[in-house]
Amino acid sequence: MIFLLHALFPHLLDLCLQYSLIFHQKLNKIWFPFRYVHKLPAECRRIIDELSERCRLESLTLCVGTIITKNILYAKKPRQTDLEAIASLVSKAFRLQSFNLRSWPIYPGLQSVNILENLVGNPKLSTLESLSLYYQNPETATWASLNAILPSPENILLTMEHFQYLKCLRLRSTMLSEDIILELGKSYHAPLERLAVFVTYSRHDDEGGVPWISDKAWLKLKQRSPDLKVEFSIMTRMPFVELAGLLKPEIPVSSLGFMRYSRCDTQDIQSIADKYHATLQKFVCLLSELEDADEALLSLVNKCSNLNYFVFHGVLRCATVLALAESRNKDWLVYELMEENILTDNEAESLFQGEGERQIVGQRESGEYYLLRSDQLRLEQQSEAERDGILVELSARVSGVLEQRWFPLSSGVITERLTSGHAGSIVVPEKFLLNMQAANDPANQPTG
Repeated sequence: MIFLLHALFPHLLDLCLQYSLIFHQKLNKIWFPFRYVHKLPAECRRIIDELSERCRLESLTLCVGTIITKNILYAKKPRQTDLEAIASLVSKAFRLQSFNLRSWPIYPGLQSVNILENLVGNPKLSTLESLSLYYQNPETATWASLNAILPSPENILLTMEHFQYLKCLRLRSTMLSEDIILELGKSYHAPLERLAVFVTYSRHDDEGGVPWISDKAWLKLKQRSPDLKVEFSIMTRMPFVELAGLLKPEIPVSSLGFMRYSRCDTQDIQSIADKYHATLQKFVCLLSELEDADEALLSLVNKCSNLNYFVFHGVLRCATVLALAESRNKDWLVYELMEENILTDNEAESLFQGEGERQIVGQRESGEYYLLRSDQLRLEQQSEAERDGILVELSARVSGVLEQRWFPLSSGVITERLTSGHAGSIVVPEKFLLNMQAANDPANQPTG
């Protein structure tokens, strides 16, 4: 896209005033996706030089080339002068408060431009508040290389020693260490507000394990940063012992996500509910094959009173879908489930027909939901039309509970989101749309 920037620049001048002063004082945020660049055209070099000299950047995102792995170490390399030109956006910046480095080529043993040295070497950036290093958005990324060549924890520690005003730090687990956590907990550091860790694990790589960080180190950081929120996004399968070692009860975990190729079971969910009942606000599980988690999820939502963001792509019963919705009502910020994984058998029919003797979700006097015995329920084959009817009715029920339009997502929507890299707008499936229109028809409203 950067190759088109010069050609599109006159049009951007006409479309947006912010860009009409791009070389002066009005540019607050800019993103450069330099993917697979081997040689920058002269026009792009000129634009970059102008940006580095005249822009008052406050937020900068760089995505330069691709993250180098041991498999593509000997691929064609970008020119040194081009990397130096791009790095000048960092070395010459003087108002930068947020820096997001999505990718930057690192060639061990070869002379190359070290973008972190440019960042640390600029004295005008010592008050940087937000730093993201090789972090991937877990809601749009599906995979990341396990043998990526990334800055070592020792290099990250030097970077942390320099930036003492950070409020937000995002990085990968292989770049983290106990020394870094201890450093961030020192008195001369400003209290950290957010720490996001993209977790990868490989048993076949000595550097691919989960860093061991003691309880003492986490407690020291929490004492220095009492409002700290820690976010873990787990990309790969991990043994239970490794996962338990990562998710210590001393950590104030506010967000926990299990990506498509990770591992999560009911034992993990129960452990999460016990450890983080006071801090967890966001739970994401993208494992479509996870089954029989109804009771564990009901317990999780009941125990974690601050939980208001819930994404689950595994298998759930209709009654559980409704019970989870009712546990927060309109207080859910996000409530996302997969249409294909909602069971619409006799359990769902009994829910909507009011057959109390076949109810599978009960409610205690305290208001807590729990799962009743369902192993004696007789399951019957359903036609597609019958299933659609139950899903439409479920959608209407949940929409009423949440006090906003709701419907379960299809796998096609999820695939589009992951392919495009952002959530974007979601088209309501026709079967749900028709039901919603009927529900809003005054003729169908009850009369008093």
